[in-house]
Amino acid sequence: ALSGEADDALVLAALLAQQDQQASAAEAVLGAHAWAFQQAPAFQPWATLQQAGWLRMRGALAEALAVLDEGRRQARQLGEALALGELRLARADVLQNLGRAAEAKQELQGLAEDYLAQGAWCRAANALTKLGRLRLLGLQATSSLGAAWPAAEDPAPPLQQSLTLRRAHCQQAPRIAENLALLAATAILRGDVGAAEQALLRSQKEVAQGADIGLRRHWAVLEGQLALLRARLAAQAAAPPLYQEAERRLRAALTLLDSEHAPRSGADQPGARAIAPAPDPYDSGWRARVALALALAALQRPAEAEAEFQRAEEHLERRGLELTRGEVRSGYLGRHQLGTGAYVEFLVDERRDAVVEGGGHEA
Repeated sequence: ALSGEADDALVLAALLAQQDQQASAAEAVLGAHAWAFQQAPAFQPWATLQQAGWLRMRGALAEALAVLDEGRRQARQLGEALALGELRLARADVLQNLGRAAEAKQELQGLAEDYLAQGAWCRAANALTKLGRLRLLGLQATSSLGAAWPAAEDPAPPLQQSLTLRRAHCQQAPRIAENLALLAATAILRGDVGAAEQALLRSQKEVAQGADIGLRRHWAVLEGQLALLRARLAAQAAAPPLYQEAERRLRAALTLLDSEHAPRSGADQPGARAIAPAPDPYDSGWRARVALALALAALQRPAEAEAEFQRAEEHLERRGLELTRGEVRSGYLGRHQLGTGAYVEFLVDERRDAVVEGGGHEA
């Protein structure tokens, strides 16, 4: 009975926090059931995990990290391996948001190894996907097209290992499709057209029907980025029509993004509850804007290119303002510095061209 009370309190608190963003009400629920957690201590690490989640919602990342460390201690003391794994996953996310990516990667690598040793194949796959994705985010922020990167930072090995585990043990088509899409993004960054095409096609075939909104957006942007890659690698004479194809695909991706951000039918009726835009875990809108700007610049349409770069920057600024603590904001903007760098490079090139055409000298 006591374990049932604790379990019910956890479920109710989670519903309040996740559906209605009522962190204070959720905290009150767990506080009122503190006696049940004292009598059923196996549930305490799960309560601690929820408390850390509320702190993350408020942007209090340093406090959340301390709570997660306490939760890890509780879970180890109680021998609650399942709760311990979830606490470590949450800890990696917080470390990433704090800009401590190396520690986040170390946490995920260790967690994946522990899950593999336990034979928890699907949980190991989840940790490996997170590790590969975190490596990819780091490279997308700092690496130029086709640049070599250290083996320890290569996203492909953990993503490929996760894919193998999912196919052998989990049979989770949406997760498999996500892995393949991340492998396609890795291949694009590496400049490998063939590998990117193959991974993207396999991802789309994996869940031909029923892919979630975030993944559909990601596919559309990847198709545009792949077209842009083909153009950038083509001979100069063959490039213009390829850049035009990249523009077409990227505009189509942005149209998809815009349509899925529109209010659903009936949302504007009296008494109807507002529906927030679908989450964009891949930052597809920003990536599409930057890629479109690069395509337009290559097509010698500088005014349009600059407008898209500005829209990409405005997207970052809006997202930054939504984040409630400076450490979160700086970490988010830091992961997107390559787009800002491309904008600066474009502006420098435009200034240089203007000086040359005017026969003058730079100030």
